[in-house]
Amino acid sequence: MLIKEYRVVLPITVEEYQVGQLYSVAEVSKNETGGGEGVEVRKNEPFENFPLLGGKFCSGQYTYKIYHLASRVPAYIRLLAPKGSLEVHEEAWNAYPYCKTVITNPGYMKDAFFISIETMHCPDRGEQENVHELPPEKLKMREVDFIDIGNDAVIAKDYKESEDPSKCKSEKTGRGPLTGNWRETVDPVMCAYKLVTVEFKWLGLQTRVENFIQSTERRLFLKFHREVFCWIDQWYGLTMADIRRMEEETKKELQAFNDEEDLDLSYNSPRASTSACGGSKHDDDFSCSDETSSPHKVTLVELNDLVCDLDQSKSKVEILALRFQQWNLLEENALVTSFHIRHLLFESFFKKEESLVFCCHINGLLKEIRIALECNEWWLFIDAESQGGFVE
Repeated sequence: MLIKEYRVVLPITVEEYQVGQLYSVAEVSKNETGGGEGVEVRKNEPFENFPLLGGKFCSGQYTYKIYHLASRVPAYIRLLAPKGSLEVHEEAWNAYPYCKTVITNPGYMKDAFFISIETMHCPDRGEQENVHELPPEKLKMREVDFIDIGNDAVIAKDYKESEDPSKCKSEKTGRGPLTGNWRETVDPVMCAYKLVTVEFKWLGLQTRVENFIQSTERRLFLKFHREVFCWIDQWYGLTMADIRRMEEETKKELQAFNDEEDLDLSYNSPRASTSACGGSKHDDDFSCSDETSSPHKVTLVELNDLVCDLDQSKSKVEILALRFQQWNLLEENALVTSFHIRHLLFESFFKKEESLVFCCHINGLLKEIRIALECNEWWLFIDAESQGGFVE
């Protein structure tokens, strides 16, 4: 589990932010999904008697969305992903000024994965030490990270000059541009204290994935709050009634789009037009050099290269190879059984005496794995786990 608290200072009042945040969320829901593709709004309704932050907040607005990510990932991920793994569920309780969002993947990861985002909005500059009332054990785990929407760098694909607070000046409010030490002097001011808790239980991947998710959340918070400020002239002056009406219209637009589009990426769909390489023609991750109608058959060398790139366990490699074979995507000489028995190729080069395993034929082993023997670079080692090998 990894816990970080992001503090985002804004030149907006807490009351103004409630409208600006909801307006921006509705816009992003459309813009970030290609006009609604892949977003399913299941519920958007008031809630009561649901205690949040130790019972301090119990009522507000509840939303439940499902993100269908199949059309948002590279073709090879769609090919390999298990059923249910590309559907992310989002539940959100907006009891402003406190909000909580929980993201899960019940179709595949179940209890092994969740992201919890708890936000408290306060009229200050981010000085409160424990606004989320964390117990001592979680407070020790928490890391605080200040986000500066005016000065923090954004990645190239997130940058738009019209959404740069250091260059944006609001015509309606006169606020901006945000440069220098603006957080210390700006008025009005507020801070969004965003507590992000991530858990991804997967042996060998947990730390890497949890860190990746946290860095992605930071990037999204920075991008989103830059947009909130730079879009201020679009939402300033709107009422909550205007926002609820806008949310309902957005929900209808998304639903209408999803009713028309095949979310399973049917070959008849123009959004899912595919090439002979098996991927979308609009997939930026891979380019296709063969536009014929015949699918590419994977060779044993290509399969071995893919296995090395994915760095997966033997059991997962076997599943991958069997799926390729089932879909008739392997060449005839690419035998799945080679993954079951390839250890037999090397047995003759090793001996076992009691608890020790050692190589008894270095030249033969290196010749089998196509590595030239350089005596000054390679040497034998024996470890305590009854496994022998080479070190460079």
